[in-house]
Amino acid sequence: MKANKILLVYFDHKGVNYTPLDLGYAVAYLREYAPQSTVKILPVVVGREKKISDFTKDAYVIAGHESDTVIFFLDNIIWSGMFYEGVTLRIIAKLRKLQPEIKVGLQSYKIAEKRSTELLEKNPKLDFILRGEAEVPLLGYCTQKDLAKISGISYRKSKRIVVNKDAHLITNLSKIPSPYLEGLFDDFIKSKLASKKNPFFYLTTARGCPYRCHYCFRSVKFAEVRNFPIDRVLAEMKYLSEKGVKKISVLDDTFMASPKHLDDFLKAYKKVFPNKKKAPTLSVMTRPELLDEKIIAKFGAINVNHIHIGLQSINPDVQYLASRKNNFDFKIFEMILHESKKHKIVIKLDLIFGLPGDSLEWFGKTLDFATSLSPYYLQIKQLYLNPNTLLDLKQSEYKIKIGQKLPRNAPLIKSSKNWQPRDIKKACAMAMQAREKFKKIKFKIVSEYGYCFDK
Repeated sequence: MKANKILLVYFDHKGVNYTPLDLGYAVAYLREYAPQSTVKILPVVVGREKKISDFTKDAYVIAGHESDTVIFFLDNIIWSGMFYEGVTLRIIAKLRKLQPEIKVGLQSYKIAEKRSTELLEKNPKLDFILRGEAEVPLLGYCTQKDLAKISGISYRKSKRIVVNKDAHLITNLSKIPSPYLEGLFDDFIKSKLASKKNPFFYLTTARGCPYRCHYCFRSVKFAEVRNFPIDRVLAEMKYLSEKGVKKISVLDDTFMASPKHLDDFLKAYKKVFPNKKKAPTLSVMTRPELLDEKIIAKFGAINVNHIHIGLQSINPDVQYLASRKNNFDFKIFEMILHESKKHKIVIKLDLIFGLPGDSLEWFGKTLDFATSLSPYYLQIKQLYLNPNTLLDLKQSEYKIKIGQKLPRNAPLIKSSKNWQPRDIKKACAMAMQAREKFKKIKFKIVSEYGYCFDK
């Protein structure tokens, strides 16, 4: 049955720079193709200082909107410490006590068919889950009276769980209006600029990833890269710049993976921003094998000042987990650090401890290698089981055991092939010791045995 008043809830993490971009795309798409539909948007403030029990108070705020349906968007939040599935389920339980007749759903591209069934079975207060990219399922839910005709939804029907077929991917991304250019984020931008010093805002130039890293949620359903039109991306950058935004974080899995696309972008960029010093700086993510001296120079020309790269481990036996060949030449990182300095670009490296087949000894070698490069930032994380990944689906094969699932994040692994709990604890201690030793490197360490975040 079609809902009349729909409230979309997202989690606004006050402690970090962040933009609810996925929700913005979905709402912009809904307004374009179903302008008669009206939805309200509500942020729930989150942060490490907020107690889990405090989230029940948010249920009262949500109930005060007197909506027919509430949909919690989970994919505005990235990575384990900010994936609020557990928190959401607590809010839902309280909300249904306050409003028994209300319909409640989740949206997440990390929740696939099997997991959606498990969540619905274990949480009887949850009515449905919108899977995959949000635009098509949300449009269907807001316009279609018959749930059976909505693609990308799993829902409860009496005592059964029904899982509809996946929604089709939007291959032509120009069909998705820009939430920035549509003005959806104007108030958000104004608020963030007023409350934080030089905050950055998210932007996406492409969707999809051709790689298959076992720990990444794209490892099961990875897709051909689809690009937003270059002129549209540059219009968004100019729009943000005119609003006073000085920093943009690009969320592409592999930024400008195509050299030709980068050349086309650079050519158009110079026309929009003839003086790059007046353009916002870009923070991007990419893979080491996609970089060379010319690519890094072109990144510098479009005002990239920060590159985030996954190193993870130098152990040759686990490179396949990162979708790399076992004989991968890690000397490329030396070139990347050297060339980036020429263009005033800083490097952030990711390391993971607990990868199955890796070991405490190899983590030590990886940590030594990473610190020897003197990157600007090292992000070191205890492996956690990202939902719907190859590691998630092959837990027994990789001897993965998880600890207690915390209500505010995905579960951290406590052991895996070659790793015992004591090794995980020692790895965290090694990371903390490296932080004390290498003062010029900023660290972010996330583990059940320790946490730090150098700003």
